Amino acid sequence: MVVDDDPLVCSAVARLLALNGYEIASARSAVEAIGLFSKRPCSVVITDLRLPGQDGLSLVAELLDLEPCTSFVMVTGSNQVGRSPRGGDRSIVSILTKPWDDDELLAAVRHACDLHVLRRSVSLSAPPRERILLVEDDEGYALRVEELLVGAGFEVRWVTRLKEALEVLRFGDYRAVVTELALPDARGLDCVTHLSRAAPSSAVLVLSGLCDDVLAAHALRSGAEDYLVKGIGTTDRLGRAIRFAMERKSVEARMSELAHTDALTGVFNRAALNDHLRRALARARRAQKAVSVLYLDLDRFKQINDQLGHATGDAVLQEFAARLIRSVRPYDTVGRLGGDEFAILLEDVDSIQDVEVIARRIIGAMAPPITLIDGALSIATSIGISTHPYDGSTPEALLSSADSAMYTAKRSGSNRYCCAGHAPKAA
Repeated sequence: MVVDDDPLVCSAVARLLALNGYEIASARSAVEAIGLFSKRPCSVVITDLRLPGQDGLSLVAELLDLEPCTSFVMVTGSNQVGRSPRGGDRSIVSILTKPWDDDELLAAVRHACDLHVLRRSVSLSAPPRERILLVEDDEGYALRVEELLVGAGFEVRWVTRLKEALEVLRFGDYRAVVTELALPDARGLDCVTHLSRAAPSSAVLVLSGLCDDVLAAHALRSGAEDYLVKGIGTTDRLGRAIRFAMERKSVEARMSELAHTDALTGVFNRAALNDHLRRALARARRAQKAVSVLYLDLDRFKQINDQLGHATGDAVLQEFAARLIRSVRPYDTVGRLGGDEFAILLEDVDSIQDVEVIARRIIGAMAPPITLIDGALSIATSIGISTHPYDGSTPEALLSSADSAMYTAKRSGSNRYCCAGHAPKAA
């Protein structure tokens, strides 16, 4: 890719490279380059230092976030490149001045291509580096910390403001966020609170110039995993502190997952489902929208357990849960209430007809027999439906109404659904 706001430069470089067998894309600005690159990353980017709205070094940092193996050639009219980009000095393989020598440019591009192939092969064989977001407005100190962390085996993205950090966290996953407390657009522990909310699965560490035990305690209560004081500790201690914080966060996430997940089927358990339902009802009341609950169980499941054994029964429950997940929308909530009883929470419901469509889809998903070691087994389900605000305003009331409707459906035969207060229907 060639990036230059001068169309004559773009066309000249593109023509030279095309004649030598390269496939070329051109961009007149950093914004255009990022848009093209995000759709189709390039092996090599040739860019000017000065671009409209954004300098070339910042562009290098942006593109490296999208594809770390890309190599860069700077072609500029300036003899002073200035500061290194955030990690980009290892990816800028050549800096040429305008007017360039064609042979020199071709040699630089060949070298950049070779380096890209080498980095690509190494990245495919090596384990991925843990991604760290560094939030620090002191450039000199940030570059030293970045160097330490890269040397400790991390991949680092550096930003100077809380607003930048929150924007980065919207589109990228980072195992840890290391932040200063005194930022240009945030003071005190507000940054810890915002970062913790924006990246709940990331470990947040404070790297502060203040050695203050009271402040450190408040930082930990605000969501930080650790509080580190600038200038204290070696590279190994800093890297180790980050790794310990990431491991603690992983353990906490796993414990939370286990506490909210049904061990057999992997869907939410009863407690988690009730919590989701409470939150959904609160949102529905604010937005004046409907929420529906589907209460399901497997028809004749006791016979399966008694005649084929509990191992077969467990396999059937697992397949039943998997088919439920495939039948609903990605943002719907599936939970197991116990035994063969499940519930599904549907938010943003426009009409009861939409809910009935999902009920019929679920019944249809159960039609194909389940393949087991000893053969195939057909299953059926009964579904009861309740809707807020018509059938209840609390989780308990909605589940109770849906449960009663489910038993009404079951009494009318297999593969039936029933809305609370209405007659059962067949799929």
